[in-house]
Amino acid sequence: MPGFSAAQIFASSPKSFAHCVWTAETKAAVRAAVSKLDIALFIHAPYIINPSAEDTSVVEALMVNLLTAGAEMGASGVVFHVGKSLKSSEAEGIVRMQSFMDRVLTAVKGRPAARLLLETCAGQGTEVARHLAVFGAVVREAVDKHGSAAVGACLDTCHVWAAGYKMEELPAIVTEQLGWEHLGLIHLNDSEGDCGCEADRHAGIGEGKIGATALGEFCASVGAAAPDVPFVFETPETVDGSSRLREMAWFRGLF
Repeated sequence: MPGFSAAQIFASSPKSFAHCVWTAETKAAVRAAVSKLDIALFIHAPYIINPSAEDTSVVEALMVNLLTAGAEMGASGVVFHVGKSLKSSEAEGIVRMQSFMDRVLTAVKGRPAARLLLETCAGQGTEVARHLAVFGAVVREAVDKHGSAAVGACLDTCHVWAAGYKMEELPAIVTEQLGWEHLGLIHLNDSEGDCGCEADRHAGIGEGKIGATALGEFCASVGAAAPDVPFVFETPETVDGSSRLREMAWFRGLF
C-alpha cells in the first residue's frame, strides 16, 4: 500500500497459545522487507494472554518467544493487552501483571528483543488499569525497572474512549499521567459505542461515535508532542481495501 510507514501483524494465531515458529529464513526475509520499505513493524500478541492470571508460566514463555523472534524480524515492539483480574481484586490483578512483565523482561535482558508495549483497555469485564492514572503508573514503574528501550505503552483510541475518556482530554492526560516518551504506538480506531460504554468495538474512521474530527485533532496533538510515535489502523476493512486507502488519505491530509 503506497505511503505507509508502520505496520502491525500477528506472528502466530491470535486465539491460541502457539509460539511463533517461523523459520530463520522467513524471519530474515521479513527483516529485509522492513528495512527495504523503511517501516516500523509491530507484532500483536495473542488476545487470549492474561498477564494477571494466577499461573502465567505458559504465556511468559510465549511472550519471550515473541519478543526475541520479533527482534529477528526487525519488529520495533510487541503489543499485549492488560490482564483480567477474574475473581481477584483489581489491585491483585495489577500486581500479578507487573510480576508477569518483570519476569518476561528479565528473561530477555541482554538478548536482542523487541520492545514490550502494554495496551490501554476498554474496561470490559474485570480488565485492570482501565483508569489512565493507574495504567500510567504501571508503565512508568516498569520503565524505571527495565528502561524505556525495553518497555512502553500502546494507546488505543477506541479503548480509551470506551473507558470514558474523550479525545480532547487525552493530550493533557498523556503528558501528566503517562509521559509521551513512554508511548511507543497508537492504535487509531473509531468506536461503535458511546464514550464510557466499556465495549471494545472498533469502527472505521468517521463511522463511529468518536468521529473523524475529534480523532484528527488528537492526531495533530500527537504530531506536535511526539512526532516520532507511529500509528496503525485496526479498523474494519472492506474486501477491496478501499476503506484503508480512504483512511490513509485522510490521515496524510492531517499533516
